[in-house]
Amino acid sequence: MSKAIIIFLLGVLVSTGTLAILADNHGESDVRVSARKLADGRVEIAVQQRDGDRWSERQLPDFRFLPIDAPPGEWRSSSAVSVTAPASQPPLAPQPEEVYCLVTHRRPGDEAFWGDFEVGAVRWQVHHAHIEVIVKHGATGELQAQMIRECIDQGVDGIGSSLADPDAVQAALLEADAAGIPVVTFNSGLLDFTEVKSRRHIGIDEIAAGATAGELFVEAGIQGRVLCVIHEERNTGLVERCDGLEIGYDQGEVERLYVTGVGSLTATTREISERLSSAAEPPLAAILSVNTQVGLATLEAIEQTGSEAKVATFDQTTEVLQAIVEGRMLFAINTSPFHQAWLALSTLLRVESSEPRFRQLYGVEDTLPVVGQLPILIGPRVYTDENAADWLRIAAIAEGGTYRVELD
Repeated sequence: MSKAIIIFLLGVLVSTGTLAILADNHGESDVRVSARKLADGRVEIAVQQRDGDRWSERQLPDFRFLPIDAPPGEWRSSSAVSVTAPASQPPLAPQPEEVYCLVTHRRPGDEAFWGDFEVGAVRWQVHHAHIEVIVKHGATGELQAQMIRECIDQGVDGIGSSLADPDAVQAALLEADAAGIPVVTFNSGLLDFTEVKSRRHIGIDEIAAGATAGELFVEAGIQGRVLCVIHEERNTGLVERCDGLEIGYDQGEVERLYVTGVGSLTATTREISERLSSAAEPPLAAILSVNTQVGLATLEAIEQTGSEAKVATFDQTTEVLQAIVEGRMLFAINTSPFHQAWLALSTLLRVESSEPRFRQLYGVEDTLPVVGQLPILIGPRVYTDENAADWLRIAAIAEGGTYRVELD
């Protein structure tokens, strides 16, 4: 075959656009060029595509003849023909290479707060497809410890835990550390996280947040007895919020009331109503709830008893924001459960990637003295009558979650 014919055939292959089609579809297909010399001296070309173990019918371009008088070395192209690349298979989802385990102290009925926490964990995993995130909930410290040990037995690469009841989970978390599994803590536990060898604690300064609530009561002109409602026994963070309230509020006595909690809001409402209806003098001037649902139950108790006590709460829902807008609630202090999950997972990832290097550089097994254990403190954000309406509009646009809007 002459040099001119070879050059012509290569031009035909490129002109069909076969390579571009294959690249765009991420598939693979074999294509070949056929040629034959006619009796009058011209050369006719065609294109064929592999179909399984056979070749397709020849596709004939409209302009497919090389004249007998074509000068040597001159590129000639046929008209284009279309070839179809095989449908590409959807790429396989990457299989997780690592597993992180988050264990919370969520109790039945407290889905409002911990639901946003789970949203944060799910959103984080979307951006880290190589890591599987498991979220477990144990209503008591004993159940939490059991779940932490399940994570250890599973051989996970990192464990995050809330620290509402440090004594109950300390042994399990130390077992994780001894097994070489990095530990971080979140939510309650700011004053205790170093005792469980947590690399970082993520949450608010509970005492400072409680003090902020007290100062806001003072700014609102509250004078007299204030009640701090605790909905979970053996939760150090909630106690610390009431401790802070006593620091920030100096216009009267601060009392505490332990209630049934989110597991039975009917019982909780009744317990708060009984306290409001007690003969103690002077009557309560304000009530601080450390949980949104209990805060709403407090509003209901006030309506039932006709009390003039003012109400504030920790964390927020659209109902809480609406109550602030309507003037039925003074303020809410947000502890950002979404970001607690996000930052706990991000910290585990950073620790896991950096600690081996620290061991190599400093020749140590225990990197805590080198890396340090400073906490990551979030906010908190305060919702008042000055901004609640704006956040309520944001929550409506975000389909029921201001946390999702805050991150984006």
